[in-house]
Amino acid sequence: MGTVKDHFHGGSFDDAEGADTIAGEIFSALAQVRLEAGITQPLPTGQNAQQMNILFAAIGRGILKHLSNHPQAIQLAAGSGAISVSGYANEIDVSDT
Repeated sequence: MGTVKDHFHGGSFDDAEGADTIAGEIFSALAQVRLEAGITQPLPTGQNAQQMNILFAAIGRGILKHLSNHPQAIQLAAGSGAISVSGYANEIDVSDT
């Protein structure tokens, strides 16, 4: 097994906009979809955002738990060259073969 290049992070309920987490990506995607839908009101902030932040972190953690419980379900197709993928779903090792 090669060197682990990266890790997935579900997120934290007190930092939904957290850098490089699934919860942060969900937050960003929601903001983008709202703009596309013409919704110009800002997303809640501070204490008003707590339930939304908890939901995003729970979704992120649930995704990671599901992937961890089903590691054989992950498949990878590479356009050029051969690579191997091994490891747990929340800690995937991608190595050149």
